[in-house]
Amino acid sequence: MTPEVLDILSAVEELSKRLKEPVSEEMRAGGWREESALLIAGSLDKFATKIRLIDELPPMSERPWDMPRGLDSHGVHGGGPFDDLLALGHKLRQAP
Repeated sequence: MTPEVLDILSAVEELSKRLKEPVSEEMRAGGWREESALLIAGSLDKFATKIRLIDELPPMSERPWDMPRGLDSHGVHGGGPFDDLLALGHKLRQAP
């Protein structure tokens, strides 16, 4: 695995771990609920597993770079993890 892929994998795993913790007041203010946090954590876990299986980033069409857009339907519009998902999405779009 390249250093760039390891960096992305680490970010994915860290964010998933954070989303499995109790939802903070800051997150609630951004629209997060336990259900939305666990939904995204599960998607991130699946993506991390895929990276480990193929030892590289999957094709762009299989990368979850647009997760923040899907959170709109769950009423999520901010909060710490939201910004981290935006940053992760940017990394996933820029990575070869």
